[in-house]
Amino acid sequence: MLIKFFKSSFLIQYFVLVLFTAALWLPGFLSNPGLPVETDLITPFYNIGHYLLNLFDAASPALAVAIVLTSALTLNNILVFHELTPKNNILPAFIFVLLMSSNPNALCSYPVIIAMPFFTWFLHTMFKMNDEPENYMEVFNASMLVSVISMIRPVTIILFVYVIMSLLVYGIFNGRNLIIAFIAVILPYVYLFLFFFWTDQVPAALEAYGSYFGNILSFELNKSVIQLMIWTIFALLMLFPAFTRISGTLSSFNINFRKKMAATSWLMVFSMPLIIFQGSVNYNTLIFLPAAIMIAHYYQLFKKSFMNEITLLIFFLLILINNYLHFFNA
Repeated sequence: MLIKFFKSSFLIQYFVLVLFTAALWLPGFLSNPGLPVETDLITPFYNIGHYLLNLFDAASPALAVAIVLTSALTLNNILVFHELTPKNNILPAFIFVLLMSSNPNALCSYPVIIAMPFFTWFLHTMFKMNDEPENYMEVFNASMLVSVISMIRPVTIILFVYVIMSLLVYGIFNGRNLIIAFIAVILPYVYLFLFFFWTDQVPAALEAYGSYFGNILSFELNKSVIQLMIWTIFALLMLFPAFTRISGTLSSFNINFRKKMAATSWLMVFSMPLIIFQGSVNYNTLIFLPAAIMIAHYYQLFKKSFMNEITLLIFFLLILINNYLHFFNA
């Protein structure tokens, strides 16, 4: 069924991927939720995107679906390049599209989606960190990307701790890399605060940071029954089995695979608290990036698995129903 079909990468698989993406995201164009997350002084890059997207009515879902589909294919190529998924398959891309389309309230542009190209670039840089013997530039680039992403969604600055943790995972933790990482993550903020100083906005910026990080766990949960069912299937029948199976079989793979999959697992760990950090849970979807990698790998461990096929099919159908349901209830 779906898993077996997307384990290949012929033209028909790409066509069906685009067709499924269009079907899942069409409700976003019909309802057009606009830009649900407001701008803030401390999110300069998101503010630019917010301003440009406000110029056109359909720009929010159009940009979002373009980013999701492009990021899915980019993620797939990254995994193939780093030998974390077999060649000639687009299963990771399909899983990623499915996860990013799993909430009708999030079929639009919001900070995580706008930052997704940077997230995929960040992931590729983190994997390259293990490949390069002279990896100072990769450490610098990864830390710089964390800083840039945090100017779209400030809480993602926690990923800097993930960069440091990955240095330990890869066995490249040393004083030079640590100094390079700190310089890279601070540098964009030096320029940002110079701008605030030049425009007499330093007190307002400090107040904005205090307000943002002072509202920890001030989140809104989507209590729709079908949405809770979708999240439950994702957590208990897809992500949890993938995590436990990968953890149990990691030693059977080569050292390169073990280190990169361990780094992916840590990315998932660091992205989990971001779900309930602040704001609506609908738009805290960073966890879907590492989850797509782990779930796709888990499915590829089986030549045939009827239960996994049924689970993914039910998951897909529930998402499709949920995305269109409110049109029938209107």
